[in-house]
Amino acid sequence: MSSPTVSTPPAEPDDGYNPTWDPDTFPDAIGGVVEGRTTLKFAQPRGERTTFEKLVIQTPDGELVDVLGGRAGLARLITKHDPQVGDAIAISAFGKNEKGAYQYSMSVIRSGPDPDSLLDAEPSEAAKASRAANAPLDSELS
Repeated sequence: MSSPTVSTPPAEPDDGYNPTWDPDTFPDAIGGVVEGRTTLKFAQPRGERTTFEKLVIQTPDGELVDVLGGRAGLARLITKHDPQVGDAIAISAFGKNEKGAYQYSMSVIRSGPDPDSLLDAEPSEAAKASRAANAPLDSELS
């Protein structure tokens, strides 16, 4: 009777997570293309639930980096700009204000609709999609 074989663990663990952007340890700005967006939920000690957005950004050098919207200023910008998969994004951190809150700015350039999808659209829908794709850049300190 042979004993079962156990595979050798990988040299580096693959936990399924990307490095997380934190302006305290990473550069104070990050940019690239949004590759993913999810809502994370965490249970708190008193049974409360905390939710926030996680963006996965592919930087120009191809690295995937997670951006967690757990801080209030960044969460407001994610809600306001509503970055979607395929959009170009740039986020800058400006340190903490006098109250200790982090300050950020964000710019999003929409990837726009697929031109072929507009061929069968009603004229009003095609115009709305075109206007959204060509919206001006917006940035805000929070």
